[in-house]
Amino acid sequence: MTSDSTLPSTEHIANAIHRIRDVRVVLAEDLANFYGKSVSAFNQAVARNDALFEGYRFQLTNEEVQALESRNVIAKGCSPS
Repeated sequence: MTSDSTLPSTEHIANAIHRIRDVRVVLAEDLANFYGKSVSAFNQAVARNDALFEGYRFQLTNEEVQALESRNVIAKGCSPS
């Protein structure tokens, strides 16, 4: 949900789903955008509620970041989320 309480479209959500390590994932950047928050604020909220997300998140490797960048999924220069 964005800050103006509108829901992202189904197409927008579907486009945010990627397959990494043979698992369907949504990047922190996309989730933060859905909720109208900055990535750092989103990551802080996740860290404060770590037990709720145990097993549901992981850090991308440099190779995975490069693969996503090459597909223009994330902007060049972004650090893994």
